[in-house]
Amino acid sequence: MSTQAAYRRLFEPGQVGAMETANRLVLASMDDNMADREGRVTDQKIAWFRRKAQGGVGWIQTGYVYVTRRGRGCTYFQMGIYDDDLVPGLRRLTDAVHEYDTRIGIQIAHAGRQTTHHYLNGLEPEAPSPVPEPLLGETPVELSQERIREIIDEFARAAARGRDAGFDLVEIHGAHGYLQHSFVSPLSNLRTDEYGGSLENRARFCVESVRALRSALGSDFTVGYRISCDEFVEGGFTIDDVCQVVPMLEEAGIDYINVSGGSYESVKMMIAPTGVGPGQLEPYAARVKQVAKVPVLSSGRYNSPELAEQVLSSGSADYVVVGRALIADPDFPNKARAGRANDIRPCVACEQGCIDRWFSALDITCVGNPEAGRETLEGWGTLERQPPTGRRVLVVGGGPAGLEAARVAATLGHEVTLWERHDTLGGQLLLAERPPHQQEWGQLRQWLVRQVESLGVDVVLGRIADADAVASARADTVILATGARPAPPRWVPGWDAPNVVDAFAVLAGTADVGPEVAVVGGDAIACRTAHFLADAGHDVTLVGGGRATLFDEDDEDFAYDLIGEIVRPMLIDWLRESATVIAKRLPKRVDEAGLVVDLAGAFVPFVGSTRIGSVDELSISADTIVLGTQRRPNDELHEALVGRIQDLHLVGDAVHPRTVAEATTEGSAAARSAVAVVSAIA
Repeated sequence: MSTQAAYRRLFEPGQVGAMETANRLVLASMDDNMADREGRVTDQKIAWFRRKAQGGVGWIQTGYVYVTRRGRGCTYFQMGIYDDDLVPGLRRLTDAVHEYDTRIGIQIAHAGRQTTHHYLNGLEPEAPSPVPEPLLGETPVELSQERIREIIDEFARAAARGRDAGFDLVEIHGAHGYLQHSFVSPLSNLRTDEYGGSLENRARFCVESVRALRSALGSDFTVGYRISCDEFVEGGFTIDDVCQVVPMLEEAGIDYINVSGGSYESVKMMIAPTGVGPGQLEPYAARVKQVAKVPVLSSGRYNSPELAEQVLSSGSADYVVVGRALIADPDFPNKARAGRANDIRPCVACEQGCIDRWFSALDITCVGNPEAGRETLEGWGTLERQPPTGRRVLVVGGGPAGLEAARVAATLGHEVTLWERHDTLGGQLLLAERPPHQQEWGQLRQWLVRQVESLGVDVVLGRIADADAVASARADTVILATGARPAPPRWVPGWDAPNVVDAFAVLAGTADVGPEVAVVGGDAIACRTAHFLADAGHDVTLVGGGRATLFDEDDEDFAYDLIGEIVRPMLIDWLRESATVIAKRLPKRVDEAGLVVDLAGAFVPFVGSTRIGSVDELSISADTIVLGTQRRPNDELHEALVGRIQDLHLVGDAVHPRTVAEATTEGSAAARSAVAVVSAIA
C-alpha cells in the first residue's frame, strides 16, 4: 500500500473557519517553561516551534497563554498576552512558523483556582466559588459579576492582540480545570446567580467569553474552544453535559471544538502516562462529533500515524492532536508522509524528560530526543547525515547512553564501533520494559538498535572491554557507557544468602524466584520489580518506602525517586492492589524462613544490631528475598583509562545511576563534542 493510501485522511488538507491547513495533524498545546518570568517570548521558544513546523505538522497550538497576570498557571515561565508590549515578541514567533506551510494558533487562558499566590505575585487565585482546588489547597476569591465582566473583556483584548501578532486563530482554554472549566463544573461552581445552578447557567461564562472573542475578531477569523470531555471525578460534569454545552458554544460563534479530558484531580487523563491509552479519549471525541456541527479535534496520547489515521477514518474526529510524540520526533509528519513510519522516534510516555522537568521548573525535553528543548544551545542543532570524517569512535556499552552516542557519532560521519559485553543490545532498557505497562520502553530500545544498524555502526556483541583492549583499538574518541550494577545492602545480615537475589536478575529472568517473595526497597526499581512479580502470580510483600519513623506507616514515600506527580501515584495504586505493602520499615536480617523487618524505627546501620527484641520485629515468610535495588556505577574501566586516552568520555549510569533521560543526553553530548563545542546541559 502506498503512503498516500495508508495515510490518506491524515494528509488531506483541511479547513477550520477561515483557516486552511495542509494536513490533519495538530501540535497539542503544552506548557514548555520556555518563556521568561514576565511571559515574554524567548529565542528558545521560537526555535522550539520552528522545529515543529520544519517537521511538517499542519497546525501548531501554543501552550497556555495567560490573559491577565492574575491568570497565570502553576509555572513562572508561561507565555503571557496581557499587555500590548508582548505583541512584538509573539509576532517574531508567528513569523518563524509561517516560514513553513504551517498554521499557528494561540491558546488564551485564565487559571482560575488552579494556581497559587506564589505564581500571582502574592495575589489570591480567583474562581466562581471559594472552593479550594484539592491538590493545591488554596481557597480562591469568589468572582463578583463585575470581575467576571472584566475577565471576559481581558479575553477579548488578548484575542485581538493574538490576531495583531499574526496568529491564524485564537482558542479559549476551557478544559483541564481552568477558569471556564471551573464554571461548568458543579464541584467548583456553587453560585446561585445567573452563573451558577443549571448547566445552562454554569456554561454562561464560557458562552459569553466566546461571544466577546467573536465580537472582537469579526466573523472571518477562526475561533476555537478546548473542552474537557469529562472531569473523571465523582460528582463532576460528564460527557453527557459536554454534549449539551457544545451546541451553546457553536451558537456563540466557535469554529471548532478541541476535545481533551480531565483536570488536575484526574491528571492522568490530561497527560496520559504508560498504562493509560493510547487513544483513551477517542470515544469521547466521537460522542462530541455526533452533536457538533463544527470540526472536532481529538487528543489522547496519539503516538503513531496509524492510530491517527484510524481516528480520522472512523469519523471520530476531523483533526488529531499530537503532543509528546511530536517532542520525541518533530519529523513525525514528514517521515509518515515519506513512508518512513518505522523511522519515527517513539514517545514512550515515561514523562521523565517533559512532565517531570516541567514540575521542576525546567524547560522540557525528551528522553529519546535530547535535542528537544536545546535547539538554541551551541552544538545541539538538528542532526543531518554527514559525509565520512575518518574519525574513529569507540563506544563501550550498548545501553541507552551507548546506543545514542553511537547513533549520533555515526550520523556525524564518524567510523563507529560499539562493544557490548552481552549478546543483546539495550542495557537496562531490556529490564525497564519488563514490568506491567512499561512495554513501550522496548519501542525506544528497538528504534535505537535499528538506527545504529542502518547507520553502519560496527556492533560487536559479547565483547568484554578492558583497558588494554580499549587502548589497542586506537580510536580517536572513546565513549564509556558501561552502566551500573546492583549494590546490595551489605549491612543486612544474610544479604548474600542463597535465597537472596537482585532486581536486575529478577527482571532479566535469570533468577530462580519462589512463590512467596519479599522485595526490599522503596525506590522505583523496587516498586517496578514488586509489580512485575505480582503480575506474574507471585505472593509479594514490598518493604521500604523511605526513612523509618516510629508509628509512621504512610506508603506515599514509595517510588521516592520518581519526580512525576502522575506516574508515581499510579504506580503506588497498582502496588496497593497487587502486593502487601509495608511502608517505612527496614530489613533487620535474612534467615531461612524469609525476611525479618524492624518495627521499632531503627536507622541504618544500627537496624541489625539493635537490642530491641523480637516483640518489635516482623517475620515475613518468603522463599525469595529481592535485595539490591540500589545501583553502583561501573566506572572502573574509566579510572584505568584516564591518562591513556586523550578524548575520553564517561556517560550515563557509569557516572552516577539516574534515569534514561540523563543517559541519552550525555551519550548524545559526548558524540557531538568529538567535533564541536557543546554547551553544558541541565
